[in-house]
Amino acid sequence: MEKRNAHGKGEGALLKEEGRVEFKELLEKRRSVRSYRNDRPLKEEERERILLAATLVPSAMNKRPLRTYLLEDRGLIKRILEEKGQPSIGDCSALLLVYGDPEVQPYRPFLDQEAGSLAENVMLMAASLGLGTVWLGVHEGAPFEERLLALRKTAGVEERCLPLAAVAIGEAL
Repeated sequence: MEKRNAHGKGEGALLKEEGRVEFKELLEKRRSVRSYRNDRPLKEEERERILLAATLVPSAMNKRPLRTYLLEDRGLIKRILEEKGQPSIGDCSALLLVYGDPEVQPYRPFLDQEAGSLAENVMLMAASLGLGTVWLGVHEGAPFEERLLALRKTAGVEERCLPLAAVAIGEAL
């Protein structure tokens, strides 16, 4: 049976696997990784699957208020995470930034819950691909939040959107 994304479009080719992994195994495999190989960019297929996982997140009233951006500029990632005080994470291959649009979903708890669900989808997909991840919290008023607010224009995200989460992705050391 072909899988369908949240918009009813077939995405089966990206979700089918030759080998099966039990869900419990996948949950056990997923862990927070804080040290990454610094010479390993994401492969195209990994990028596609990670972005697909981000689109398959449930949404309250199907409003779809989340905006994501996959940052792969290693220099910029390193600078952002050094500023956050987590330089070892800066060797990751990519940083998925998650923003929420309060005009689309004005009830902030739903934005936060959907961002959490999206982050978990991405982390489980990455684990299924043999990649490590770590969820980076975004706290109101913290310097990391300020940096992500400044990145909205680079990410092509509307100025009104709020940073909600970030997920570092890469091959664990």
